[in-house]
Amino acid sequence: MKQLILAVILAGSASAQTAVVDIPNTTFPKVRFLLNQNFAALTNSKAPLSHVHLISNITSLQLALDAKAPLAHVHAISDITGLQEALGNSGFDVSGKADTAWVTEQLALKSDTTHNHNGLYAALTHVHLISDITGLETALDAKANVADLSTLTAAKADLAYVDQQLALKSDASHNHDGRYATPADLAGKQALLGFQP
Repeated sequence: MKQLILAVILAGSASAQTAVVDIPNTTFPKVRFLLNQNFAALTNSKAPLSHVHLISNITSLQLALDAKAPLAHVHAISDITGLQEALGNSGFDVSGKADTAWVTEQLALKSDTTHNHNGLYAALTHVHLISDITGLETALDAKANVADLSTLTAAKADLAYVDQQLALKSDASHNHDGRYATPADLAGKQALLGFQP
């Protein structure tokens, strides 16, 4: 007797079972021949033990998947039956709260409180070159320089000194009527003294 280990493929199943069969020595060559002849027919109609399928190979699978929500998704409170009531009963009122997406959108329109405009505006305390100011060089060129002003002022009298000197002078239209005799006064005196004019 010989023992032959057979892989028995069950009808309607992709799995296989093994069995040890005792076969008389006289029939062993015949069994081996029959197995060789029918092995391909037995295995060709079965899928390999390890295999994959496309979604389209499985009836209605795509329709079933289309009816499902994505793995990562969100819900509004109103989408969940009784949630608003449960939150309200717990003391948390979310009806006046902003949606996260809206808050993110609004924050994107704002500047951080620590921002500055250093790249847009001059500092509060700053200086300029003459060339930075339009027309300034031309205007300055038309003015006297410091050396010229020193020469001009050196040739001028101090205003206080001029006032002091003018105070010592009489006006050009002055007279001395109050201090000297007039011609009329002299005519009378001459007559008294016997002088003829």
